[in-house]
Amino acid sequence: MVSLLAFDAPLLLEPLGVASPSYRMGAEGMTILPRAIDLHGDAALVLPTIARVGTVLTRIVAVGRLRDALDRAEHRLELHRWHFRQLRPDREARGGTAGDPTGARVGSPSPVR
Repeated sequence: MVSLLAFDAPLLLEPLGVASPSYRMGAEGMTILPRAIDLHGDAALVLPTIARVGTVLTRIVAVGRLRDALDRAEHRLELHRWHFRQLRPDREARGGTAGDPTGARVGSPSPVR
């Protein structure tokens, strides 16, 4: 939200004459006018390159952390599944199905209540 305001606030203040123009439209296209820093020569190439590399590295780190968290969650789920199977090891031996907690065989009559 703050980054949106940082971009849009000057655009809204320019027509009112409160802020000097940020962009100039001409025959050669849109020109970004220097308001905060005036970059010349190599600095005009180096600074945007550093910004792009920083953006890519930030995304790589974020995705890596997300993937690590997913791996940990999957490991915990597998561990829970293993523990539950240890609590009820005879279920498969009785012929029960994985989706049936009663252990009843498929096609067998339901118990009378």
